[in-house]
Amino acid sequence: MDSYRQKLKDVASLMEQSGEKGKTALFLMTWGKGFNYYGGVRMSPYYKELGFTPFDKMGDYGEISLEGVSELNPDYIFLGEDFTRSADVALKELEQNPVWKNLRAVKNNRVFVVDTEIMGPLAMGQYKGLDVIESIMKGGK
Repeated sequence: MDSYRQKLKDVASLMEQSGEKGKTALFLMTWGKGFNYYGGVRMSPYYKELGFTPFDKMGDYGEISLEGVSELNPDYIFLGEDFTRSADVALKELEQNPVWKNLRAVKNNRVFVVDTEIMGPLAMGQYKGLDVIESIMKGGK
């Protein structure tokens, strides 16, 4: 647990130094013809501790359409990999969609396909999420 807390502090410091603290982020998984989003308590390490800004009026989780994502127009999108291949929406299709192409995160190459585990409530998954965000803040992917 101490290493987790230290990792939170280290990544939060990187976000501060990089000027990314305060940027908006959406944590999504493709679902049906749209997405499920994750926020609230489950994602508090990324929002509250690291400094990504959540969107008002979004609960702990829910469904959102591509048009809804477009209205939010996040700085970062963390898209959980569809390992079940059950969603009607695929990243390859999204990449051809003009609405998707117009998103701030897409235009700025800040869409990251991630292990779905980072959106879970378990510390192990959140630690993986910290690794991903640390790599991004250091200029990796």
